[in-house]
Amino acid sequence: MSNKENFHITRYFCEYDKKDNSLPDAGTVVWPRSWDYYAEYKIVLLGPPRQGKTSEFKYQCEQVKNGFFLPLRDFSGPRFIIEEAFGADEKRWYNWLESNENSELFIDSLDEGNLEIKKLSLEITRWLKKLGTNVLNRLRIHLSCREADWLTLDKEAWTSLFSNEYITLSLLNLDRTSIYKYCEHLKINGHVFYTSVSPSAKSFTQRPQTLRMLLDNYKNDKQLITNTKELYEKSVEGQLQENNKEHQQNTLLNTSISDKHKIAEYYAVTTILCNHEVIAIHDIDSKNNIDSKNNIDSKNNISAGANNFSIEAEKNVFKTPIFKPFADGQYRFNQPDIANYLAAYHLDTLLKSHTVKIEILLHLFFPSTDTNEPVSKLRELIAWLCNLNTKFRHAIFSKNPRIILHEYYDIPFTDEDSLIIWQWVVEHYGKLDWFDDKWLRPYCGKLACEAIIPELKKVFTKQFGIRISELALIIIKKGKLEGFLTEITEVINDGQPNETHVPLRLEAIHALVKIYPEQTPTLKKLLTLPTEQDPDNSLFWVTIDYLWPNYISFYTLINYLTSDNNKTEHHEMFIYKYCSILLKVNWMKTKLIRYGNMLKHQ
Repeated sequence: MSNKENFHITRYFCEYDKKDNSLPDAGTVVWPRSWDYYAEYKIVLLGPPRQGKTSEFKYQCEQVKNGFFLPLRDFSGPRFIIEEAFGADEKRWYNWLESNENSELFIDSLDEGNLEIKKLSLEITRWLKKLGTNVLNRLRIHLSCREADWLTLDKEAWTSLFSNEYITLSLLNLDRTSIYKYCEHLKINGHVFYTSVSPSAKSFTQRPQTLRMLLDNYKNDKQLITNTKELYEKSVEGQLQENNKEHQQNTLLNTSISDKHKIAEYYAVTTILCNHEVIAIHDIDSKNNIDSKNNIDSKNNISAGANNFSIEAEKNVFKTPIFKPFADGQYRFNQPDIANYLAAYHLDTLLKSHTVKIEILLHLFFPSTDTNEPVSKLRELIAWLCNLNTKFRHAIFSKNPRIILHEYYDIPFTDEDSLIIWQWVVEHYGKLDWFDDKWLRPYCGKLACEAIIPELKKVFTKQFGIRISELALIIIKKGKLEGFLTEITEVINDGQPNETHVPLRLEAIHALVKIYPEQTPTLKKLLTLPTEQDPDNSLFWVTIDYLWPNYISFYTLINYLTSDNNKTEHHEMFIYKYCSILLKVNWMKTKLIRYGNMLKHQ
């Protein structure tokens, strides 16, 4: 995390496929690592919006010799020369190609190009391959992307480029120590600030962009922020009152904040829907507004608004930090996230005034009748509009809830939201024993409510697949929903010799201990399961973790651990955990040594 004063906070990462692993659930420990720990790898960096991927790539690029930063935000296809995205470093790039030196290339935001992501991925991999083997052998490539987009790609082309030297990492949230360091840099008492943040806004402190917004608001008026809309509206209003130092001084024209807001909204919705980010001043001077050359349906009044203001008033808005110069006489929004918020704000106003119907927007966002997938570049706008407009959100949840959940917006779900999403999932996946549910798992806790209990009970029958029952148990566990003791117990006692049932039984164990802790001793029967019911000993290790030391003695623990040699071959970090605890007592250390290889992980 860095800013214009070159202040940087060390960010931490973990391997993507291990990011959700923690004892006791997965039987393994994952330690966050800094960038330097992965110095030998080519890195695919994943993370949600506003997580700081771009800032981290820019910083790491500055730390290496011959580092090149390639932002893909402007790439739009064959007519665009990829090398032009290097900006001022384009000439340096060509000079490096002629040399024999090594280099590192940071390809930023594969998900933000103006092309659909699969096409953009194909264009970039083709360009890289054309560089030739000699260049690729000298080039350590890094790539950043949103997790949801990366999961949808055919990665074969990237894998062949990376060979076996790449690793996929998740950029982790800021921890409290990092938050305090940034506060200290801004001369703010971190502890006082952090404790003043309302519980509903705590998640904003974990991502750099929203943390900066919170701190700016805290410095200015100390008012508490409680939701996403309030946070962004405060930021927009603050920026509209400032003069961008990169521009010439503001004119004497006095434009109200409300009018500036409407002008910014107009250009946000127009540029996003036109997929034309750059605003040229000569078009404004001649009143040749940007939407007149593009496919905006004026009869729906989607982009109406700015023509009510003078040319000088519009130019005045371009001199605020909301915008930044792109080229001579051209401007663009400084932050795509702010532009999407403003566009959604505009559309929300039109919906609530009945100027535009939801059906019109759905047709605009989902042009294909063959699929429920939206226009790729409009997903973030859709997510913002879901945040602002409840009726539109319900329409999207009924159509495809994956869209909004992919964008990680902190929408507080209502009971109706939860029911609509769950019914969609059951309808599409309920009878399958397996489906890719990575998009839903992080949000299972948000679906937990009293209204969903009857719907969850329905899936614990033979007519539904294993996976949907597993998701139901996660919702039950995270929401601590009561009334499921019978269902949980039946799943735990399911003795089918089928390894596909192991994850389901694991979730049932976690739910039982969390909701009915007094039932924990009943898990002892799982310590002696036959191999065909617990082939990788997952059930054994999780049960041990819950039972020891409150329900089984040290001697019993040792007997279990040594009764079957195969059990010590799995979950090495799990064994490490127990050694670390037991070795603190000398007589336990002596006992452990007698049991052979238990200490090899120390």
